[in-house]
Amino acid sequence: MKAIFPTFIGLFLSLIMVCPISAQVRWIGAPAGGLWTTASNWSIGRIPNMADSILLSTSSADTLAIRNIPAVLSCVKLRIAGNTKVRFWGDTTTVITLTGGAGTDLLIDSTASLTLSADTSFNAARGILLNLATGATAEIWGHLHFTTNGAQSNPHRLQALSANAIIFRNKSIFTMGSGAAGNPFGLGSGLSANQSVLFEDGATYVFNSGSNPFGATNTSVTTFSPKSTYKINVSGSSFSNRTYGNVELINPSYSSTSTGSGVLTIHGNLILGAGKMKLNLTGGVQVKGNVQVANGAVLTLGSDVTLAMSGTSEQLITHQNGIVFTDSSSILKMANPNGVKLKNPLSLYHLELANGSLLLDSADVEVTRYITGGSSSSHVVTSGSGMLRRTNVGASTVIFPIGASKTSYDPVSLTNAGTVDTFSARVDTLVTNPPAFRGNGNFIMNREWHISEKKAGGSNVMATFGMDSSKLNINNTTFTPANVVLAHYNNNSWNELPATRNNEAVTAMGLTQFSTFAIANAGAFTRVGIAENRFQYGLKAYPNPTTDILNIDFLNITPNTTCVILDVTGRIKYSQPLILNMRIITNDWLSGIYFIAIRHDNELQIIDKIIKK
Repeated sequence: MKAIFPTFIGLFLSLIMVCPISAQVRWIGAPAGGLWTTASNWSIGRIPNMADSILLSTSSADTLAIRNIPAVLSCVKLRIAGNTKVRFWGDTTTVITLTGGAGTDLLIDSTASLTLSADTSFNAARGILLNLATGATAEIWGHLHFTTNGAQSNPHRLQALSANAIIFRNKSIFTMGSGAAGNPFGLGSGLSANQSVLFEDGATYVFNSGSNPFGATNTSVTTFSPKSTYKINVSGSSFSNRTYGNVELINPSYSSTSTGSGVLTIHGNLILGAGKMKLNLTGGVQVKGNVQVANGAVLTLGSDVTLAMSGTSEQLITHQNGIVFTDSSSILKMANPNGVKLKNPLSLYHLELANGSLLLDSADVEVTRYITGGSSSSHVVTSGSGMLRRTNVGASTVIFPIGASKTSYDPVSLTNAGTVDTFSARVDTLVTNPPAFRGNGNFIMNREWHISEKKAGGSNVMATFGMDSSKLNINNTTFTPANVVLAHYNNNSWNELPATRNNEAVTAMGLTQFSTFAIANAGAFTRVGIAENRFQYGLKAYPNPTTDILNIDFLNITPNTTCVILDVTGRIKYSQPLILNMRIITNDWLSGIYFIAIRHDNELQIIDKIIKK
């Protein structure tokens, strides 16, 4: 027993000598920095070793610049605390490994920053590799910055071996600064693992130099959460088969084309504050937030590229003549059940209405070739002043899949036997100057189509309007789809045109003038006040009620005027040029109410009513 005790003491002492005692080591040197290898710069009077956790914290506004870091360095943890700004200089190729312990192993506080830097004016520009061992973790709440002056012999990197080991928290910033090179988080092999870096919602990656943040070709080292932001200043980003949160272009001199067959997915907003970006990605682009292109910036969608607006809440497309869809099969696709609002005019080659509506507000949209889809759940909503414009309307039927709201589908289709032209259309629920009197109320559907052509004259159009019988009459009663006509508002007056009804559609032929149209029962727009017009013509109708003979006398005769008698459905029962005294046989008329009207200059005015017994 006595022999054992001295042996144990000796072993204990030898272990102390071999394994340094662990400690938290603080920088106590000059707040402007100094040499890592100067023992007096550290709180324990020696250079930190592999068992230590390092704390860098100063109250100075100066940047704590530290040089002469050993080429190979291991420690347990590293923290940049408070408002401290730290710069590590790569005087030689430097590998720092954090072995890890309880809690977070690399921690940059929310108002702190760490810059990995190199400078050829001082020495060869050497990269700093900051590696996390298996199980070690990092949280960046503040700013991590990679930069160099001159060409680097090897790039700076922050690498980890565990899933989501490195997390950039809300409001944190990572900057690939001037001169930085390579993939900042590794290639997904060796000391870098796929899915090891996470940019949380609110975190920002600023791309000023180097290679893309994903590293691996078919997989990804880095994951961007839906509300994180990737800011682009230079070319070199990876877009094919990549997923981002928000993507923002901020450099006016940026001009780059991205190619590939994979899909670019943007969970947040695509914002071009400046510069020119062409996405020639045949796999397509999916944006779940807004698309915003500032004045002077240009976003171009290449041939065979689909921009799918696929969010779950209403999205916006805003631009100042800066979104270009090429003329060879690029597509804007509606894939959002809550719709996409267009804030500025846009010209498209192909509009695909797959799910959800395009809301025009006050902006026009022009489609030069195709519109596919169109239904009660996916159409172009024209509740504002914006119109859907289609070019080359000729002998082939062209549909305008428009609606007055997201839930109202009111399409119109045009077939032009005349000169090929460009037509625009919109529909709303406010009927222009409707008559004050509408019989029993079931006369005018509360939809009004506005149609215009680019060059007046030469057209000969058959127009078919969607007539949903569930739509209300303008007096909020159910519209009765019987004896339907197409009404045309032109020169401040309505004119009823012959039309045919086929189920839920109304078709009129031979249209040569275009403005405002509505669907009504025959006679709805002719019943426009009785008493005030009766005295204008000095009308006297007797006997009233009548049985066999109706006498109509006029004291005032206007040239080119016709007397018309309508039944309650609006059908013309009698018509004759106006004379002073008229005698009409009525013995074969059905009992009921009839209306006496005057037609002058294609305007029909009701001036009296009679009853047939």
